[in-house]
Amino acid sequence: MVNPSTILSGESFNTRVAATFTTRQAAEKCAAEVEATGLKTDQIKLVGPSDERYGKKLEPENDGMAKTLVRSHTSLGVGGFLLGLVLWGALYVFNTGFVRMAPASSLTAFLFFATAGGMMLGGFIAMRPDHQGVIQTVNTAVEDGEWSLVLHPQDEEQAALVTSTLNSAGVKNIRSL
Repeated sequence: MVNPSTILSGESFNTRVAATFTTRQAAEKCAAEVEATGLKTDQIKLVGPSDERYGKKLEPENDGMAKTLVRSHTSLGVGGFLLGLVLWGALYVFNTGFVRMAPASSLTAFLFFATAGGMMLGGFIAMRPDHQGVIQTVNTAVEDGEWSLVLHPQDEEQAALVTSTLNSAGVKNIRSL
């Protein structure tokens, strides 16, 4: 089954997993356990309480984020346009009064609002609201003087393995989609 987020995303690593620790040693020990599951070193980021600019560790793919913006807006804008066209066509075929009375105006309105709706949905997806829980967890840990391990699994299988490893170790964690 194809994950819809990978179709709309331009990022190599769509999922984020974060775990927090009271000490650096505990975080590094857990990082080594996670690395043993097959994650590469560049997929494992350690965020400490003194890290001032840790945003790059949370969202390392600026180019991928730009591609996500373009893909999600374009794909969902075109999808909205087509949906508007189909809805208008169905109403036209079924002799709906306002569509039959002003076909050009109603078609313009349907296409405009459906395309705009699709593009707004694309913007919502590009904001990656699923990442907010991970980001907030790391922000709170930094403010509380704790350490965070931010993991960037490549696919669903790797994400499940990482989450299972953290859970088996008794480490509280949070994961995006």
